Amino acid sequence: MAFELAKVEGKAVSITEDSRSVLTFSYDKSELQPFFHPIYTPNGKVVTDGISDKNLIGLCFSSGTVKDSKNWESVIQLGIDPTSVQDPTVLIPNEGNARLIHATILLYEGYSVSQQYIVTVYPLKNAARVFDLTIVTHQISGSLTFDDNVGLSFQAVEMEHRKVADSNNRIGESEVDGKEADWVTLCGIVDNTAVGVAMLPHPDNGITSFKVEDAYNGYMLAQTPMFTLDSNATYTLKYRLIVYVGDLFTTNIDDYYQEYANEGH
Repeated sequence: MAFELAKVEGKAVSITEDSRSVLTFSYDKSELQPFFHPIYTPNGKVVTDGISDKNLIGLCFSSGTVKDSKNWESVIQLGIDPTSVQDPTVLIPNEGNARLIHATILLYEGYSVSQQYIVTVYPLKNAARVFDLTIVTHQISGSLTFDDNVGLSFQAVEMEHRKVADSNNRIGESEVDGKEADWVTLCGIVDNTAVGVAMLPHPDNGITSFKVEDAYNGYMLAQTPMFTLDSNATYTLKYRLIVYVGDLFTTNIDDYYQEYANEGH
C-alpha cells in the first residue's frame, strides 16, 4: 500500500492510496474555515457534499456559538487570519499511515485562537477507510466560551434510502437526533451502491450528543458540551471516521469503536 500527495499551494491537499482517491483537505484563506471534501469510499464513491444552505460543508469542525466569557451577550465571529495560512505538513512514509498536520489562526478584534488539525489516514482494510482527526484549540488571547453546535460535522452527498443509526440500536432521525451515544452512522445508496460513514468521538471527549438528519438531508454533528478557554488554555477533541461499503447490517461499527476506545489502554 502506498499513499501519494497532490497539492495546490495555499488551497488544498489531496491524498491517494495506490492511485485511489482518499480525501481532499481545503484550507484556502477565502473559506470560513478548513474542511474535507471530497471524501471517497474504498470503491471511489464521493460521500461528502460541498454545497449546503444550512450546514457546514463536507467534513468540518464547528466552533459553534462563540461568546466573550465575561459577556455572554457578545457573540464573537471568528474568521481565518489570512496571514497565518500555510500549507499543511504531510508525512507519507514508505509503508504505514499517512499524516497531515495543519494549523490556522482565527481572529476577531481582541481575540485570537489557533486551531490545529492532525489527521491520520490508515491503509485500506476490509472495504473500509479509517482515519482519525484531532482538533487542538488553543486560546492565544482573550477568554472565550464555545457553546451550541460545537463539534465535528458531516454533510453527506445526496443518497437514496438514507438512514441514521447509533450505538444504542436506535434507527432513524426521530430516534437518534439529540440523543447521547458512543457513535452514529449514516448510510444510503449512491450510484446503486450501499455506502456509509460512521462518526466515532473518542471517550476522552466526554459526553457526546448527536444532531442528525436523514429525512430531507444527510447530516451528522457530534456535539461536545460547552467549554471555556482562558488565555493560553488548550482544549483537545478526537474523532475516528469510518467510510465503508455496505449498510447498517453488514458493517459492525461497534467493533471499530471498541478498538478506538481501547487504544493506548
